[in-house]
Amino acid sequence: MGKVEEVKDNHTALDEVRIKVYNILKHKAASPIQFMDAEIYLVDKETLNEILLMENAAKGILAHSKGEVKDPFFTIAKIINPSLAAYKYVMKTKHKYKNLTNPVKVRREIEGEFIISERKKKKLLKESLEKGDISEEKYAELLSELEQECEIDRQNLKTVVDNFDDYDVIISRFKEKTYYPVLYYTLSDKSSHDTHLRASVPNILFFDDSDEDGGKRSDSKTDKIVKNYFSIGDSIFYKRKDEV
Repeated sequence: MGKVEEVKDNHTALDEVRIKVYNILKHKAASPIQFMDAEIYLVDKETLNEILLMENAAKGILAHSKGEVKDPFFTIAKIINPSLAAYKYVMKTKHKYKNLTNPVKVRREIEGEFIISERKKKKLLKESLEKGDISEEKYAELLSELEQECEIDRQNLKTVVDNFDDYDVIISRFKEKTYYPVLYYTLSDKSSHDTHLRASVPNILFFDDSDEDGGKRSDSKTDKIVKNYFSIGDSIFYKRKDEV
């Protein structure tokens, strides 16, 4: 068999697996949960096992193919937790952040970062006035409050800059300003996880809510920064190095 014919036969076989997965979800899983552009199917153990058989079948199709073989099931479905059941989940949207932690770079950029943040807040407030969202009186009131907040931030910034070696400082910025869907879930062993949901294929969550006693989800890196650090403006976070 030539290479072109082999690829064609493989695509046909994978399409058959895709149809079988679709039918399993259609007939044995509840209607999918729609979240942004993603679909999430909650499945029991029996249905999961049938999906896993389809995953093995897809891998078997390319097992003897020449060259590098990527995961063929990636284009068919996303199995989020193939081993342990989840008993709790929540879906949220997140921005992608880029955290600057290198002390040399942070020290060089921290003051400029604060100026940008301060100007941005004042610009947004001015735009609200110009669009008629707030009155002149309300604008003056909010501007006064913002100036007070910025003055406190300036004082904190000066303390951090003057004693920079005593502080752990992070600049956290948006990497992409588009939202993407994330599923947070807790497994039967009480461990918490999160995963990006894909729009192009079904997202399959092995779910069993009979175990209702569990822990909270683990926080993302950015969530932990916001929770454990003091803030200056919108993107500068700091704490003393001797603090636990």
